[in-house]
This record gives sequence, C-alpha cells and structure tokens, in this order.
Amino acid sequence: MSGKGPDSTPMNVWCPIIPAENILEFSRQEKGLRRITDAYYDWCAAMRPKPLVGTTVGVLLDRIRMLMINMGIAVGQNRELAEAVQKIVSEKLRTGAASIVSMMPTESSEKKAIKKTLALFFARVKFTRDIDPAEEIRMSMPDPASLLADQGSDSQIDFMELRRSITKKSLEESANVIKLLYVRLLSPDPWGNE
Repeated sequence: MSGKGPDSTPMNVWCPIIPAENILEFSRQEKGLRRITDAYYDWCAAMRPKPLVGTTVGVLLDRIRMLMINMGIAVGQNRELAEAVQKIVSEKLRTGAASIVSMMPTESSEKKAIKKTLALFFARVKFTRDIDPAEEIRMSMPDPASLLADQGSDSQIDFMELRRSITKKSLEESANVIKLLYVRLLSPDPWGNE
C-alpha cells in the first residue's frame, strides 16, 4: 500500500483487525501494529476450534472481550494505541450489529419490541467490559405498556410475563447477531464486504 502521491503514506505493516479506512491513523505505530496483529492472529487460532453452536451471547461477548484484552496486553506500554484500536474495533462491531438488527422483521408488536431492545442493547454494549447480557437487555427494553399501546390491546396482559418473554427472545436473537460478528472477526478480512 505504498504510493508516490500526496495522499499516500507508505505502510510496512498491515493489521487486519483495523479497517482499511483507519489504518493510516497508525502509520507511525509500526511496532505496535505488529504486536496487535500477532495478538489478533493468536486470538483467532485459539477461538477457531471453539464450538459456536449452542453458545450463548455471554460466552461470545467474553470471547470478543478476550480479543480486546489481548490487544491491550500486546501494546501494554502504549495505552493510547491500545485504546484507539479497541475503540475502532468496538465501533465497527456496533455498526455491524446495528446493520444486522435493522434487517430484522417487525410484523408483530413483539418482534418490534425485540428489534428496539436489540438496537438499544448494541448501541450501548461495551465490548471491552464484562457484562451480564440479560441485565443489559432488560435495561435496554422499551416499556411494555408502550408496546401494547401500538397494538391497541384492551385485554389483561401480564407485563412481567411479557418482559420475561421479550428478554428471553432478545437474548436468543442477540446471540445470533453476535455469532455473525464473531464469525466475521475470525475471517481473514473481518471488515471486508460489509
């Protein structure tokens, strides 16, 4: 990726976990990028044999958090670089999740609630922190009464049961979204073909 034009910067290191549009920000961090790349490849090698079927959203988020931790350790003497790369990766994961969630169907009020819940969940999730996904989903959930108002239902509804149902289904759907992002992270070009 070297050139002679005024906009080109010679790059001696390619770091696949950093999107192409952000790589030039780190042109003076060659040594750190090599370490981050090594940490990323080590993480990929450790994660590829792990099962994906039946894995919960919490386990998948923990695996992604391990990547973030490994990148931070790789450049332990350069906290700014570690945090900058973690921020970029987190934002790419967040926008990827938002894109996947935006394509979810909304033909029923329950599916609308799940979609709203997941949109809020992924907008605020911290990929660098240990979280309780069920708690975060509950905190992201819209008020069930507002959901039923859209439906125009006058019948007696058990709001606690409705919240439990939406939480359970949102956790299942969030696992599907995270699986897609996780598989993308394990690919040779995580941000290609978005």
